[in-house]
Amino acid sequence: MSFTLDPSVEEEYQKLRGNLFARPGKDGLRTVMLVGSSHGEGVTTTCTILASVLARAGVGEVVLIDANLRSPSCHDLFTASGSTKGLTDLLTGGVRSKDLVWPTSIPNLSVIKSGRPLLQSPSHLYQGQLVELLVQLREEFRYTILDCAPVKDYSDSSFLAPNVDGIVLVIRAERTRIETAIKTKRQLEWAGGQVIGAVLNSKKNHIPMVIERLL
Repeated sequence: MSFTLDPSVEEEYQKLRGNLFARPGKDGLRTVMLVGSSHGEGVTTTCTILASVLARAGVGEVVLIDANLRSPSCHDLFTASGSTKGLTDLLTGGVRSKDLVWPTSIPNLSVIKSGRPLLQSPSHLYQGQLVELLVQLREEFRYTILDCAPVKDYSDSSFLAPNVDGIVLVIRAERTRIETAIKTKRQLEWAGGQVIGAVLNSKKNHIPMVIERLL
């Protein structure tokens, strides 16, 4: 994936960065998960570009976590040095956070891969080892961005929701029904998460056109 953005696309992501992180009182917003209602809403693309924009802004070290263990795809977008260890290796025990973090070609940006596929549901991982990992990463990185599994299809993101500082919903224009988006927001909030905004991806080019609070 190329991170050399068209100027108009770059500007939209800079607006997204500013709306999320540059406003007064947002210093505590360090760990942010991006999630959609269903597959194909552009969550991974939004996550990776947002993480790259943050890293290039020189605001500190950024780590992007492929926390979608159902259909991981961050490894297809980044060329990261190191082994294939990832989140699922936390289940084996004895894996430190620094063993999972690998640098990318973008300065100040590292990634944590999803790891080996699991046969069983990974939901329990989001209640134990991953929560501990987020605490460790908070000491090592300025921002942690998580690409998460769709809420409508899996329980994973609901378990993770109360353990992040904020949640951004990714909505695809002309595809995501507003009723579905509102239901997803309510489900995440019921689970204890804080939804801080939404990104609307256009149908044709999948770039975020607006970020606003859901009613």
